[in-house]
Amino acid sequence: MNVSHTTIYSTIRALPKGELKKDLLSCLRHENKKRK
Repeated sequence: MNVSHTTIYSTIRALPKGELKKDLLSCLRHENKKRK
């Protein structure tokens, strides 16, 4: 699945702030570490 980083981060910013946002950001950071 090809999705631009801009789309992902703009979607996250649109979500309510709190634990959900933190969880999503930590998951994204984790995935980036896996790829490298």
